[in-house]
Amino acid sequence: MGSNVRLKESWKVISVVCSCCPITSRIRSGSRRMSLGVNVKSIKKAIAEKKKRVRRMVQILLVNSSVFGFGILYSQMLTTYEFQARGMDRMINGNVTLPIPETCMLAFNELAILVFIPILVKCIYPCIENRGRSTGYFTRMGFGMVCAALSGLYGIILEVSRQQSCHQFDGVPKLSGLWQGPEYAIIGLGETLTFIAAMEYSYLEAPTGLRGTAMGLFNLGFGLSYCVALIVVTIVDKLTDWYTVDLKDTCLTHNIGHLERYLLLLLGFLALCAISFVIVAFYLSSQKRKSAATTSTS
Repeated sequence: MGSNVRLKESWKVISVVCSCCPITSRIRSGSRRMSLGVNVKSIKKAIAEKKKRVRRMVQILLVNSSVFGFGILYSQMLTTYEFQARGMDRMINGNVTLPIPETCMLAFNELAILVFIPILVKCIYPCIENRGRSTGYFTRMGFGMVCAALSGLYGIILEVSRQQSCHQFDGVPKLSGLWQGPEYAIIGLGETLTFIAAMEYSYLEAPTGLRGTAMGLFNLGFGLSYCVALIVVTIVDKLTDWYTVDLKDTCLTHNIGHLERYLLLLLGFLALCAISFVIVAFYLSSQKRKSAATTSTS
């Protein structure tokens, strides 16, 4: 028992001496500084990694401006294009005359998607890549926006022809509704380009653990395009006679409206989104080339 007490007292003396010794105090302070330095480095590394992740998410959000612009025209399939069909001849003349509901024209869009996807993947993309050209995300998104613009331009030309036909035949629709087929098919081609490329970019370029959030940003851009299109058509309906949405027959002389002006307005929105997308795509492509060059030199 006494030996234990003496042993404890001796350890106390040794600890006091070591604490007073300058060498041991330096070792302790040095180890503290080393641990603090390691902690600061790890914190800086974590902050830099988080900044990088946030930067990549912002890039995904900006790239989805193509989805936003495309969606403004894409949403017209369910609204303006169907409304346009009310002033067209929706009968198939043959042995039996069958009415065609305007919603059936959406089949052209679905059919175009089913046809164009295998053609693009198996034929067109390999041919382009074999010639040394790129079929990257931005290229496909850009061509998809061009397809949306072509669909809108075709809709404008078709609307002018429809109005002329209605005037010529005193309000009786004679222009076949089947002429709307290319209108839906062209935007279906744009859908296979823009939407698929944007979904690939949002998912594959997202940081680890944030891919679900990135896909949410993709859907956010697409959903906002519908909201903007709804706001625009509400304002246009109140201020102008372009979009007479409550009419069932738009071929009568006093009910024709001016859908071509409304589509032209939407093309203006698409042009603005296209400009912003080109700027973002050019910046990101240049940054990617710089980082690749830095990596190769190092």
